[in-house]
Amino acid sequence: MDQRAIDALVEAGLRNRLQVFGKYYWYTGACAMGVILDAEGVERSRWVSHSAPEVSCPQCGGCYTEAVLILHCNDAHRWDFLTIARKLEHLVTSPNESA
Repeated sequence: MDQRAIDALVEAGLRNRLQVFGKYYWYTGACAMGVILDAEGVERSRWVSHSAPEVSCPQCGGCYTEAVLILHCNDAHRWDFLTIARKLEHLVTSPNESA
């Protein structure tokens, strides 16, 4: 996750964008991953990497790749966009690390 993803989640939260669960998009709403995909202008395949390191969920301790953790927090815990941005901010990588 990069700073652009965090900023997109914060903006979606502050603008009261409809948050959906169990799907990427529904009408004008989106899940957290949908918001990030829109902001970064990338395909889902960039986020779905089976070789990505796993990280722990701050709430339940489950281990997930970064993309799956974002979906998990959105769907399983029903965190709002601002909570996801705040609690997963530690996943932000520097430009040198993401290359």
